[in-house]
Amino acid sequence: MNKFTKMALAIATIAMIAAALIPPRAVLADWSAPTANLAAYEELYAREIQDYKRVRYGMESADVQRIKQQLRDLGFFDNRINTSYFRTLEIAARVFCQQTRIGGDGREITPLMQAMLADPAAQRAVSPGINIYTYSSTRDETKFLAFTYAQLQRPNTQREASVGVKGKVAGVNNEGSVQYISMVMEDRADRIIYIVYQPLPRTTRFQAGDAVAVFGVTQGPQSLPYDGMREERLVIQADRVGYQ
Repeated sequence: MNKFTKMALAIATIAMIAAALIPPRAVLADWSAPTANLAAYEELYAREIQDYKRVRYGMESADVQRIKQQLRDLGFFDNRINTSYFRTLEIAARVFCQQTRIGGDGREITPLMQAMLADPAAQRAVSPGINIYTYSSTRDETKFLAFTYAQLQRPNTQREASVGVKGKVAGVNNEGSVQYISMVMEDRADRIIYIVYQPLPRTTRFQAGDAVAVFGVTQGPQSLPYDGMREERLVIQADRVGYQ
């Protein structure tokens, strides 16, 4: 065995050992805490993080355009690809943070997020359960509580209030780029609200009986021109609808 063969075998052995020690990027644990995976991902992408700078809400840049395209390719974003960082990108970034459990409210695209998005093995969008305790506006001591049906009927909650609610789907209109759901709250057939939302691409479409959680903004009582939704009910324009 000549010295070149020995060197090649040594390099191959080192590569095999390194591969065994480095965990694959797509199989990090999915624990319950919102930032459960943050440290693991920061360690995994430590080198790649150095190639990126922070991108914040309100910015206009080519970096924003690149991020939108990456999120769209993964199924998190379904809107115009341009250089503006506003509400639609904020929502997509927030859902990405929820799914990957790295924490974040969507108002900033960190170097870590950009490194993760650039990875060929990046996670594609699923239809995750939303953590309404994070986004509801009502606080009870140290935890957030979902709004009750009675709370939603208060005059100061009927319009332009950020709310978190949960219930079961009673009826669905799945046609077009906007979906409409009638939702029963608190196991009472008469406690129905309407949910309007723009679904992410490649996500599961909801069916009657699905238990869902919603985060969005109240739009006041309205009737919608769809079967089963023509009676006037409270409407929520949802940022996100997910399984409970």
